[in-house]
Amino acid sequence: MVPPRLPSGTYDLMLRAKQPDGGQVMSKQSVAVVLDPSPIDRPVVALMTPNKPTVVLSQPAIPKPVAGGVVVEAVDTEPGGKLHVSGKASPGTAVRLYLNDSFVASVTAGSDGRFAVTINEGVAPGNYRVRLDEMGANSDAVRARAEVPFNVPETMTTASVPAQATASKRPDIAAAQQPQLAAALSTVRIDEGSPSAVVVPKIVTITVSRGDSLWRLSRDTYGAGTRYAVIYKANREQIRNPNLIYPGQIFVLPTQ
Repeated sequence: MVPPRLPSGTYDLMLRAKQPDGGQVMSKQSVAVVLDPSPIDRPVVALMTPNKPTVVLSQPAIPKPVAGGVVVEAVDTEPGGKLHVSGKASPGTAVRLYLNDSFVASVTAGSDGRFAVTINEGVAPGNYRVRLDEMGANSDAVRARAEVPFNVPETMTTASVPAQATASKRPDIAAAQQPQLAAALSTVRIDEGSPSAVVVPKIVTITVSRGDSLWRLSRDTYGAGTRYAVIYKANREQIRNPNLIYPGQIFVLPTQ
């Protein structure tokens, strides 16, 4: 089917079938389309399937990165704290996923360079940053980095954000870097036997309330206020001064 030409804008395309008995059935999948006024750029086209990461089928051409490049293609949020992140990197390379600078999981790009990470539970409403680090072969050196912000609303239906981030090859991140303590509550498992599709059962996030301090959060989470530095290091991009945190901030709390 070739639909009529669509004007610039954002669309959610679905299929509706009429059955012989007169009933109608809607497709479970949908296709998000973003048409730019410019006739030169390719449109953003993404296939959305319930409980699965978005598959980006088309997007505006971006400069092909030099050796070692990683891109965040889409971030999907679902009710119940579920999160999907899909991206692209050099085939066969290891990629580390961070949420607000707290290490969540590692994934290996497939032969086509694509990969996906799903967090099944624990991403509370609020503002976050997804960061992807492409690692060097057999080392902890970061070859390239991509980062995008996203928001999980208080009241939410399934939302998808096709995201483009500039992949960078930066000397200042080439030094060996160790990830923060993993935020996963239980062992990360591989989906369908593929290292390019990783599922994290659950993480822990918390929204700062009036009267909270890093000491109090550490005491409630780890049983000792003296471990406040663990929370600080995992969320240091949000915390300029460990003595000052603000209501509404969302932290990822690393576990043992």
